[in-house]
Amino acid sequence: MLRVLEMLCEAGSPDKPNEDFIFCSDNCIAVLDGATDLNGSDYGANEFVRDFTERFERLIKHMPPPQAVTAAVGELYRFKFGDMPVPNDIALYSSAVAAFAVETETSLQVLTLGDCVALVYTDDGIKKVKNNSLDRLDRAVIKRLKSLHESTGADVIDLMKTAEIKDMLIANRLKMNTANGYKSISFNLKQLTERNVRVFDKTRVQQVVLYSDGFKSMGRQIRQGMPARELYAKLRQEENNDKKLNKTPRFKISDDASIVRFTIES
Repeated sequence: MLRVLEMLCEAGSPDKPNEDFIFCSDNCIAVLDGATDLNGSDYGANEFVRDFTERFERLIKHMPPPQAVTAAVGELYRFKFGDMPVPNDIALYSSAVAAFAVETETSLQVLTLGDCVALVYTDDGIKKVKNNSLDRLDRAVIKRLKSLHESTGADVIDLMKTAEIKDMLIANRLKMNTANGYKSISFNLKQLTERNVRVFDKTRVQQVVLYSDGFKSMGRQIRQGMPARELYAKLRQEENNDKKLNKTPRFKISDDASIVRFTIES
């Protein structure tokens, strides 16, 4: 059984819905990080994440993680679109990246999608489970923001509103669940397999941390075991000291941030 030691899930802005979500059951814990739709639909990321989780919670009881995720997306697609043809802008609908940890009789199975992170503290050290594909795409946008800031003197927060940067972000979203992109929970997800899962001997797992990219800049402090509330206070202080995004170029002042730390009870 999985026992939560601490968890925190906070919105990046008090006037916007929290698109992060933490799911906990006896044998599965997950952090989900919703991505806002880019096509103006009325189906927000926070609603998408909760609708997905409702289906995943039932399916994970009798399916391995990859199949449970894929099946939950399929059910949600049929719920939203029925027999309608697949929309041309399907990749621009709300979606989510995530980190899942599932306990079986002998193992802990870890599945990460997008830029969510799992840290598995084992007898052999800390093992980081993360796919870097989305980070690679984001780095290209950040590099361009830095270049424009240096050449024009414009603040990064204003550069984020330009057509060039918006087009780059849309181009990246269109690579979701393609060979040159990143895996994500979205309506265009075709299939996940066991190849996407890391398996650990659960008798050698001491502790696990899952977190969303809102805590990306706090990686060192997370590894060192800083309590979640202290992490969050430090994160927001650093962000508030860089509201124009020039010191640390990024896509918004503050992102939703989620973290959960847990152990396996025998």
